[in-house]
Amino acid sequence: MHAPTVSIYFVNAALASLREQPETFLRLIEQNHIPKELLKNDSARVPGVDFSNLLRDIMLETKDEQMGLGPSPLPLGSWATLAQLSIAANNLGEAIRRLARFYRLLPLGIDTRLDVSGDVASFKMIKTADHPFPDYVFESFLFYVSRFSNWLINKLIPLISVDFCFSETPHRSEYRNLFITSNVNFNCECSQFNFPRRYLNEPIRQDNYSLAKFLEHSNLSMVAQRTQHKNWRTKVQQQLILKLDQNPSVNDIAQNLGVHPHTLRSHLRREGVQFKDIKDQLRCEIAIDLLRKQGCSVAETAIKIGFSETSAFTRAFKKWMGVTPIMYKQFNN
Repeated sequence: MHAPTVSIYFVNAALASLREQPETFLRLIEQNHIPKELLKNDSARVPGVDFSNLLRDIMLETKDEQMGLGPSPLPLGSWATLAQLSIAANNLGEAIRRLARFYRLLPLGIDTRLDVSGDVASFKMIKTADHPFPDYVFESFLFYVSRFSNWLINKLIPLISVDFCFSETPHRSEYRNLFITSNVNFNCECSQFNFPRRYLNEPIRQDNYSLAKFLEHSNLSMVAQRTQHKNWRTKVQQQLILKLDQNPSVNDIAQNLGVHPHTLRSHLRREGVQFKDIKDQLRCEIAIDLLRKQGCSVAETAIKIGFSETSAFTRAFKKWMGVTPIMYKQFNN
């Protein structure tokens, strides 16, 4: 399962409660192939698979699905129980209301609710505990609930906006990929994501079999989420994969999709993404796989993802991951 890369910010945020346990801290990052040198490099990124495994291991280590970041531990199995309750709902609206009600019964320190106003539905997080919640608690919870909602109906729900109760962050550009929207606001009364009300009537399209597969690694299922919704971003990704070694341009992809390049750019802009971002992300994901799992050399990897010169690939990889491909191979050896 291919997963996008993740900013080192989220790695450090997830590890925050273990900073005073250096032996446990080092053991967890080492067993998940995250070099400690990367943790101090703000531009570094890690494979989504490694990040997902790290989250799982932190939860198991702390026996807390909030990973020690909340006022009280969130019992292991909470998410699985919630998922089982949700797939028995008749539609998405009922499922999200069950989710919100379920988490209000747990020592989360945050009130969760689904509100509807006109044509807009909002999933809200409102602090109820006098606890210094890190920003990551709101970022990650909204991410998981929005991705879980997509999974329940097997469609990408287009978010109207995402609001956060904290100040603007240096990593705000990351939210575009997390929530597939560029409309992100800060210093709001509560943290929430907003989406078209009509999606509340969508039927649940999962069953016990698909739930069992989902729960085998729910973190990875959501970080690497793919839905059947054929948005323009997905169409571009599919076309790029076919000819990535040929370094296709936006004109090439537009021609394959039967649209004018300007029209394609407009479609992508409405989805909050640019062609270059999609291409870079895909190149980065495949390069990681080639370098680490398939043992390809730097030169071979460069050619396979459409670079004519190894030096150009090296510069691009360092921009994506914070280290050169040679250093990345050394870290993972």
